[in-house]
Amino acid sequence: MFHQLGNYRTPPDDLGAANMQLADRFRELNSETEQSTVSHGTEQKRVVNGEAIGEPVLVPLDATASAVTALAETLIETTANRPQEAEGDRMFGDVLQKIWSIMVEPTVLQLTNILKLRKESRICWVPMSKACSLPLHAAGSYMPGDKNLPDLFVSSYAPSMSTLLHARTGYQPHRRPSGPRWLVVAQPAAEGEPVLWNVGLEVDAIRQIGMGATVVQGEGCTRDAVLDSLKDTAWVYFTCHGHQNVTFQSHCSLLTSDAPLTVLDILKTGLPHAELGVLSACHSAAGDRSTPDESIHLAAGLLFAGFRGVVGTMWSMGDEDGLKIAQSFYKYMFRNGSEAVDCQDAATALSKAVKQLRVRRVSLER
Repeated sequence: MFHQLGNYRTPPDDLGAANMQLADRFRELNSETEQSTVSHGTEQKRVVNGEAIGEPVLVPLDATASAVTALAETLIETTANRPQEAEGDRMFGDVLQKIWSIMVEPTVLQLTNILKLRKESRICWVPMSKACSLPLHAAGSYMPGDKNLPDLFVSSYAPSMSTLLHARTGYQPHRRPSGPRWLVVAQPAAEGEPVLWNVGLEVDAIRQIGMGATVVQGEGCTRDAVLDSLKDTAWVYFTCHGHQNVTFQSHCSLLTSDAPLTVLDILKTGLPHAELGVLSACHSAAGDRSTPDESIHLAAGLLFAGFRGVVGTMWSMGDEDGLKIAQSFYKYMFRNGSEAVDCQDAATALSKAVKQLRVRRVSLER
């Protein structure tokens, strides 16, 4: 609710410079909307293992605004500069340890000791401000013998509580013999970007699972063709380059063969059947450095457009890793056959896929 109130308080100063009467009317409507929001607040409940059991629990944290800002800036610099693997692991490890100690460990203690949440339960983070850019899901001490967050729970994120509630309300898993209507958008080449050589292998891996996906690729992978195909799609898999726009987040985009496919394009498209989106693209779930509390990135754009679940990346992902993740992810999703697929398994599928990468001793950044 407070996030919504902040959005309603749009400064009308620039409007007043052009039309003072219109600006005054805008202020009146703003006030009325805010009062309506306050007076119609929803009842808060604590949910544990799928059951509402009372009031929310407040977890005291030692995380100051300056400490979180410092962690976010360190992470941004590390992912941008790409140090040597050993140095990168040291820097990432330091950030993950600090996130664990000041934010995540106190929360885990509440979940395990007070709420008695079962191991490998699904938890969802709804971070704000600078915390939006932190990999809370990967936090841990990373000391020999210690359990890190990925060893304890399956994490996911939501840009707002309303988006989370939408994803969990009124959903019935597909029970079509052929599985969900599925679209694969594959574009390995983009002007000024390195070729993604494994895109074809990702498409082949998906086809081998036998899901009968519609594939839009190559020269036919145009912006309009993708938007038109999305209208009848339940699941979509994007394997392509993605770009942030640090000035206008609604213009964050996926690169098709002829034009960028932006968050705004997706939001303006009706997606009545949307369930699961997977973004195997760089920066698909990364926020804006200058306004990190704004969650209008590519992944959030799909959520706001109607998808119940979205998989994205927080920074650039290696081409080889995208292939390995896709193979492991969809193998788990379709483990019980096409008739039993459930988009709500996505967080667990991704968690298991990432753990397989860790078994191969890839770097912490990857």
